[in-house]
Amino acid sequence: MNRYLFCIALVYLFFKPLLAQTNEPKALKSIAAQKTLKPPKIDAILDDQCWTNAQIATGFITNSPVFGQNASQKSIFKITYDNAAIYISAHLIDTQPDKLFKDLSARDNTNANADKITFGFDTYNDDQNAFRFELTLANVQSDMRISANDFDLSWDALWESKTAIVQDGWTAEIRIPYLSLRFPKKNNQTWGVQFGRNIRRLQEFATWTPVNPTVAGAIIQWGDLTDLQDIEPPLRLSFLPYLASTHENTPVAINPTQYANRNAISGGMDIKYGINESFTIDMSLIPDFSQVQSDNRILNLAPFEQQFEERRPFFTEGTEIFNKADLFYSRRIGGTPDGYFDAEYSIDSNEIILKNPSQTQLYNATKFSGRTNKKLGIGILNAVSAPTFATIGTKETRQPSRTIQTAALTNYNIMVFDQLFKNNSSVTLTNTNVYRKGDDYQKANVSDLRFNVRDKKNVFEISGLATVS
Repeated sequence: MNRYLFCIALVYLFFKPLLAQTNEPKALKSIAAQKTLKPPKIDAILDDQCWTNAQIATGFITNSPVFGQNASQKSIFKITYDNAAIYISAHLIDTQPDKLFKDLSARDNTNANADKITFGFDTYNDDQNAFRFELTLANVQSDMRISANDFDLSWDALWESKTAIVQDGWTAEIRIPYLSLRFPKKNNQTWGVQFGRNIRRLQEFATWTPVNPTVAGAIIQWGDLTDLQDIEPPLRLSFLPYLASTHENTPVAINPTQYANRNAISGGMDIKYGINESFTIDMSLIPDFSQVQSDNRILNLAPFEQQFEERRPFFTEGTEIFNKADLFYSRRIGGTPDGYFDAEYSIDSNEIILKNPSQTQLYNATKFSGRTNKKLGIGILNAVSAPTFATIGTKETRQPSRTIQTAALTNYNIMVFDQLFKNNSSVTLTNTNVYRKGDDYQKANVSDLRFNVRDKKNVFEISGLATVS
C-alpha cells in the first residue's frame, strides 16, 4: 500500500506544476478596438472617418521562410466595430507594386498564386479555438475554423470584402457580421487576434504577433483585441427547404436493349438554430444528397477501408469537435447499403434486379455543438437511416416480384466532451454507438478517452489515450 501511495504522490508532484494556474500576462501585442457610429463603405478606399482614430497594427515579424526577422514590406491593419459587425482595413505597402501576384482562384484555395492577407479571431480567448480568414489580392475569400491544431476548411462564413491596387501597394477592406461568429455575451470583451501577410514573389509570410514554428500551437501566440463594448450575439435561425425531381433511365438488357425508367420527387429541409451565443442545433429532415459530387472509383487492394472526403453540407460544417478522437467517419451514415453487392447473388437465373439503391436514405440527422464559458466543448450527433431494399423482377414481365433488404433501419450516435485547461492542455471523452434493427451486426460501441498536459512555457507535453470497442 505504501508503494501505491508513493507512486500517487510522485504523479501529483509531477503534474501539479504543469497544471498550475498562472496570472502572468501574455508578452504579446494588444490593440484596442474603436467603436464607430458610422461604418465604413466596403470599397477598399480607406478614406472613411472611422479609420482616422482607429489604432494601428504594424511591425510584422516573418514566420517563413525564416522566423524572427522584420518583414520586408510594411503592413498597416486597423479595426473598428459597431453593433452589427466588425470591420478591418489593410494597407499593404509594396515598393514594387508591378510585381504583385493577383491570379484568380477558387474559394477556399489556400494555395492561390496571389498576394494575400490573413486575420483571425479567438473570440472566447481560450488560446485553442478560433475563426481564421484569408483574402487574396484578387478578392478571393477563404475561411476556416481552428480547434487546437485542427483546421476545418469546410466551414464557410458570410462576409464582405473588397481589394484594390494603389500606387504604393494594395488595400483591402472587410466587413464580418456577428452572425458569422460565435462569442460570449458580455459587456466588455477581449478577443485573441492575429493579422498576417503573404508576399507571393518572396514566399514570405509575416504576422503581427510573432508565431514561432517551433512552439506547439499558433493561437496561443496571438495578440489581444480589447475594449469590445456592448456587442450582442445575434439571433441565429435559418431554414433551407428544398424540392427535387429526378428521372432515372437505367439499362437492364443488352440484346435487345431495354431500359427501366423511374421518376421520383423528394423534399426536405435544413434548419439551423443558435440556442445561445455558445451552442447551435443543426437539423436535416429527409435530406437528399443526390446533387453532391460523386467519388472517383478506387481499386482498393489493402485490407483497410477506403475513406472518401465528405462533401455533404450537413456533415462538413462545424464538425471539428466530433473529430477529436478520429473515430467519426461520417460517410458511413447514409452510405452504400451493406448488402448492396449481395443482391446480385441473391437472384435466380430467370430474375433481374429492377432497382438497387446505392445510398441509404436518411430520415433525419441532428447536431448539437458548442463550447461553454468554462471551456467545455460538447458535441452530440444523431442520425437515423431508413431500411433499404432491392427490387427484383422476372425477366419475362420485368415487373416487381419480390424485394431483398440490403440495409436495416440504423441509428447512429456520437457524443463528445472536450474540456480545455490552462497552457493549451485538454481532456476529451468520445463515445460512438451504432444500432441496426434486425441486422447481423446489431450493436457497435466505441469509447475513447485522451488527454494532453503541457507546461506553462509550452515546451513539454504528456499525452495518452485509452480506447475500448
